Amino acid sequence: MPLDVKLRRELGAVVGKAWVSEDPADQLAYSRDLWPKALLWLRAGKHTVHPPQAVVWPGSVAEVQDVVRLLARHGVPLVPFGAGSGVCGGTLPLRGDVLLDLKRLSRLRGIDAERRLVDVEAGVIGEDLEQALLQHGFTCGHFPSSMYCSSVGGWLATRGAGQMSTLYGKIEDLVSELGIVTGDGAYRTVPGRPGRGRGPGFCQLLVGSEGAFGIVTDARLRLHPAAEARRFRALRFSSLKHGIDAVRRLLQAGLRPAVVRLYDAIDSVILRMGSVESEPAPAGSLAARLKATGKALVHGVRQRATRQLLERPAYPNTTLDRLPDAVLGGCVLVLVFEGRTGVTEAEERLALDLLADTATDLGEPLARRWYEQRYAISYRQSGVFDAGGFTDTMEVAATWDRLFAVYVAVRRALRHKVLVLAHFSHAYHEGCSIYFTFVGPATSSDHGVERYDETWRTALAAVVEAGGVISHHHGVGVSKAAAMEGEYGHALRIAWALKRTFDPAGVLNPGKLIGSREKDVAPAAAGRGERRGGPREAAETLRRALEEALPGGVEATGDPPVFTVTPGDVQEVAAVLRIGTELRVPVLARSEAPAARPPAAGPTMQLSLERLQAIRQLSEEALVVHAEAGVRVRALEQRLGEHALSLGYALLPDLSPKLGGLLGGRGWGEASALQGSFDDACIGLEAVLPRGEAIRIKAAPRRAAGPDLMQAFVAGEGAFGVITAAHLRVHRPPKTRQLVAAWFPGPAPALACLAALLADSVRPAAARVVRPGPAWATAPMRGEAVLVLAFEGYGALVEAFARQARERIAGAGGTMVGEEEPLCTRGPFDLPADPARPLERVEAAGRWTELCALDREAQAVLGDDLVSCRWSNALPEGGTACWTALAPEGRVADVRRPLFRLVERFAAAGVALSSCRAARPLPIALARAAHGPLRPWMEALKRELDPAGIMNPGALGL
Repeated sequence: MPLDVKLRRELGAVVGKAWVSEDPADQLAYSRDLWPKALLWLRAGKHTVHPPQAVVWPGSVAEVQDVVRLLARHGVPLVPFGAGSGVCGGTLPLRGDVLLDLKRLSRLRGIDAERRLVDVEAGVIGEDLEQALLQHGFTCGHFPSSMYCSSVGGWLATRGAGQMSTLYGKIEDLVSELGIVTGDGAYRTVPGRPGRGRGPGFCQLLVGSEGAFGIVTDARLRLHPAAEARRFRALRFSSLKHGIDAVRRLLQAGLRPAVVRLYDAIDSVILRMGSVESEPAPAGSLAARLKATGKALVHGVRQRATRQLLERPAYPNTTLDRLPDAVLGGCVLVLVFEGRTGVTEAEERLALDLLADTATDLGEPLARRWYEQRYAISYRQSGVFDAGGFTDTMEVAATWDRLFAVYVAVRRALRHKVLVLAHFSHAYHEGCSIYFTFVGPATSSDHGVERYDETWRTALAAVVEAGGVISHHHGVGVSKAAAMEGEYGHALRIAWALKRTFDPAGVLNPGKLIGSREKDVAPAAAGRGERRGGPREAAETLRRALEEALPGGVEATGDPPVFTVTPGDVQEVAAVLRIGTELRVPVLARSEAPAARPPAAGPTMQLSLERLQAIRQLSEEALVVHAEAGVRVRALEQRLGEHALSLGYALLPDLSPKLGGLLGGRGWGEASALQGSFDDACIGLEAVLPRGEAIRIKAAPRRAAGPDLMQAFVAGEGAFGVITAAHLRVHRPPKTRQLVAAWFPGPAPALACLAALLADSVRPAAARVVRPGPAWATAPMRGEAVLVLAFEGYGALVEAFARQARERIAGAGGTMVGEEEPLCTRGPFDLPADPARPLERVEAAGRWTELCALDREAQAVLGDDLVSCRWSNALPEGGTACWTALAPEGRVADVRRPLFRLVERFAAAGVALSSCRAARPLPIALARAAHGPLRPWMEALKRELDPAGIMNPGALGL
């Protein structure tokens, strides 16, 4: 359908006439990405199955905004386009949409060498970015196989991963800030860690949204020093199970190789064949001519053999399944270590020692050869298509205890359909990704498409049934959109709520990720309106409904009554919330923090999760615990201790909260470069939405099945639903622990030293900077600060990190101190001079420079009552600062309360409020001001998920 003449003229006025095209050649070029199914369409002669109306090339963020506003006003859908290397159909213009190509947004805006950050626009190609960074001595650490043909915007939109993600992380781990244009044309900079405050983690709710929630225009990414050393190793295992167990042992021992790739037996054969390369014959020689003739003959034989093999996939699949892996030569593991010389050497030695009992050392050549050809995989499909077949890849993920079962389930499901190969890569503490390759027959055009679709449906169903997640790093697009219902179930309600929050007109990339329409959605206005009858009638109606739903689990006190409900399972929690929504009765979730204010009139429900204290499962293989939200963290830690496990050294300064409250309120744990943050430790979540829908987000090491929907609940303070259970990463006790601590003249040089260490990939189990205040019990040196680092793990690796830390501290002018220094102990949390007075705490998140400036204000505001300031949750560019003070004596009005005055300074400085624990609740006006420019999103999401407004009214100032 041709573009409306008026619209074309208006688009030309925004971007320039030359940057709007309806040329058939452009329409053909942009009608597909690299989704293999599109190649089957081409083979069938369907060159423009999904042509766009037009292609537009905006040249700035402002032009992107204007184009989005213009198309939204005309009701014309648009599709963001990066470099077109996606393999899931994520950029197909399904409805004749306008395609927005971002390649002109290609500036590298700046490198902050001190804070290890780069500001880059979405259209920059990966290899161009990496080469520019290397000139300054840095690396992004993100190396997808599409490095030469993928863009930064595409990485973020699909929640992508590079081949070295085990060391550097996936793209969601590398993003510090995200620049995004939403469906209303508004541009916002969205902070991730460390600048995230209370409320939903909007950065992680946008990364992976595939252009359906917003258009990524720019980003601030974390950098690492370019590798000083690189070491290669290949190992062979007699069976795939032995190989999987070996990779698990490496990661759970604290090692972080840059590359971890374990090939199954048949893929190992192909890997070894590809590593053999003969010397080239001189051009024009008889040997060269014979070699060329031989290649042509081999190519013809291969095509015929490939076609025959693909037409009978059951035979090779079944044969391979029956043969022991050792008969085919075993399974090969490729390892690459890189970074500082001392650490790299220590990790390689430790890996060889740990795996000596099951592995055969193959030396360097095979791993080095893989490294040299690491991007070639993106260019090897043509041979199969030439032979009349099709090929595609499917990357899924699972925890270690389910990983082999997922592999077996997929092979069994597809054995009669396609030839199946696989390797395991992107390994983590709790699990790994499986990268399947399918090779199938396409005897005719229609047969090929049907076989292709059937293969994908069958494979994804097998993954879901076996407990895996449907994508690790390719994303969803069109190819997996139909599987999202099986992946998430009712949790897709959150995705649709986000879609309406960010894109109310529904113009952004429709039909992708979550499909074309929401299924079985309750009316958006459910529960709105006035209560019928007076307070007594309302209370009696509520009593009857609750007693029917929870026999024996209801108590009422006061007038108007407060009903304390104690459900015994998730179904009863769901019943309580449904009743609350239908009768418009507020629900105060006790397990969430902070406690919300009950309304002045009418009945109220207090929801207690006291009966939800079960530890449902503990996997000592995956090192994951599945626990209900009502369990106290202290009790959970004690239960884990019975199995010689722990939630982690740095994460638990306060063991008193319930698990749901700790997750919902973000707790007071300290992020760890070795063990992650408490938010990060939550790898799966169960919750109940305000309208009573129970949701489950399964445990997975990482995923790219859309955005991280758990981030609507973590730190949400119960405003968007009730957390009922969580899957948490746990740890074994370390072989060695070593403390390194030093005094500095003040927090700024101590934080600079810490930032440099973290940027060098030093991995402490805990890291903090503490400055004692006037009310500290033993403060000998006011105005000074101590840097405390705790290293855990195997001896050689711990010593390598500790040595690197001591060298850096000496160069930065620090004065080493021993473990006996009170500031160096793990506990108590604080040492106030007057232990009789209660403590109050407030925590802010942001850049180190911002937090140091706030510390100077905190000293002035809190005065002699300041006990300490503790900087933690450290990343090279920033983290959190927590100020602890003695509570004021006597009655103090909120406007004069020192802690609240400090929160006002946070809002004025644009710094995020992470947590506040005071003797009085934080005034709603302050809570609202603390959210800054993201507040409208928070309010819109609240309306979408909780239209009756029943959940924890007042929480987050909502």
